[in-house]
Amino acid sequence: EDAYKDSEKILGLKVSTEDLENDKFKFWNVFSSMEYDNGHFTFEWNPKMISHILELKEKFVTTDLTIASQFKSGFSSIIILPSK
Repeated sequence: EDAYKDSEKILGLKVSTEDLENDKFKFWNVFSSMEYDNGHFTFEWNPKMISHILELKEKFVTTDLTIASQFKSGFSSIIILPSK
């Protein structure tokens, strides 16, 4: 039951862009489909998201979760900055 409700919420995730100067906006779903089978979730990305996801990869740093999990606060990750 919880998996069903959570899946509906996740599948409903949307992204939007706005161009207020030209009175334009767009919406699209993050995922195009989702399946649940005996405890296993499978999500399919909306094809419109793929290029965005690949661009994000270049802007973020991978963090070792064994270290990050030791932080005392969720805000501690703010101090982790990529070196240039």
